[in-house]
Amino acid sequence: MVDFTLNVEAGHEVTITFTYADGDLADDNPHDIRVKGLGLELPTVRISRDNPTATLTFTPEKSGRLRILCVIPCIGMENLVGGTLRAVKPKATGAPTSLTLDLQPRDDDSLLARAILVDARGSPMANFPVAFTLHTVLGGDLVLSTPTTMENGSAVVKIPARGSEQVKVTASFEGGNGFAYAEASGEIAAPGQPMEHQPSALSAPTAPPVLALALLMVLGGVWATYGYVVYQVICIRRGEQTGGIR
Repeated sequence: MVDFTLNVEAGHEVTITFTYADGDLADDNPHDIRVKGLGLELPTVRISRDNPTATLTFTPEKSGRLRILCVIPCIGMENLVGGTLRAVKPKATGAPTSLTLDLQPRDDDSLLARAILVDARGSPMANFPVAFTLHTVLGGDLVLSTPTTMENGSAVVKIPARGSEQVKVTASFEGGNGFAYAEASGEIAAPGQPMEHQPSALSAPTAPPVLALALLMVLGGVWATYGYVVYQVICIRRGEQTGGIR
């Protein structure tokens, strides 16, 4: 995968095993893989035909991002330069909670995201914050809002229209105060946003005839002027040469 992201918990030991997957190539294609970031000094591990697996164990002490990359030229380099580890806060433990998420299109071409938080008995949980996160096409996460649940356990966020594309949203309850973490994700095709005005002639794929004719006239005038100047220069130089012979 290109530009993939793996989530791990800060303060917990993480073990990653890399597996060599280029056995179908005629020649060996070794990779020297390094994990960088968060002030960690981790060793470089190598996988190759003779050493098909390598393991790296470490503990990220704080939240943030680490990059996974191959530091030597190799086949498939484009798939080995964008990997990311995201160290997040440890998820709260406690009494089980549950979240459901519903995404619905609106008449104004926006989307409505509705999450419902309940406890282990299915009873609504009121006055608890629920974070809505939008997963963007660039791979980043944008926190839209963190509303507080109402009496029926629901929290609602309006998502502006973003054109005709897939929209991925996650609702999460961080937990705490004796309650466990919970999250739910959903995906929906955003409604297309119609154009509010017709494009002008200047923005059309082909120029209108009048504009094209005007452009030709301007260009013709420029080239005619240029030709006249060149002709005058040649005449002046010939006159100087003739005067010199006399």
